[in-house]
Amino acid sequence: YYTFDNGWCSHTDSATVYLAPEVSAGFSYAPDTVLTDEGVVSVVFDTPDTDGVFSAFPEGLGLDTENGDIDPSASLPGTYTVSYVVSNGWCDDSAATSITVLDTCVEIGDLILDNVTESEANVSWNYPGTNAESFDVYLYTSSDTSVTLDHPDTFIVFSGLTEATDYTVRVVSRCTGLL
Repeated sequence: YYTFDNGWCSHTDSATVYLAPEVSAGFSYAPDTVLTDEGVVSVVFDTPDTDGVFSAFPEGLGLDTENGDIDPSASLPGTYTVSYVVSNGWCDDSAATSITVLDTCVEIGDLILDNVTESEANVSWNYPGTNAESFDVYLYTSSDTSVTLDHPDTFIVFSGLTEATDYTVRVVSRCTGLL
């Protein structure tokens, strides 16, 4: 409300001012690195403004654009930027964070024993995944364990074996990017 008076005439007028509440788009994911076989990861809001819209870049993230949930099993492996925009009709705010989806390390398949002699044996295996950077190979007897770490191939030759001894072989994949 204000009045203007210049001595000869006066004018009175009023105006309404609306102070819109602030909005905030703060959010995160915990954890921010997941495997493709894990369950849904829900967004953690830093503020009560939870009625915005989510988006992700690049394409390939299993993102629910309404509630921010991420389904790793519906996602391609990669690092994504997730953005969130919230508005109350007068004010807008946006925020972004990153989440990484890693390919699950799959099990070794078809362990094959070949070319066995009194002191040597070849062992090979199939790895149906694409992310194994190497393998840890364990050779067990009832009294001893031999370990080969970071073996780069899907086969190994064991030599110096003792005749009439039972051996057990275990192969574990070391996957790229796994924590």
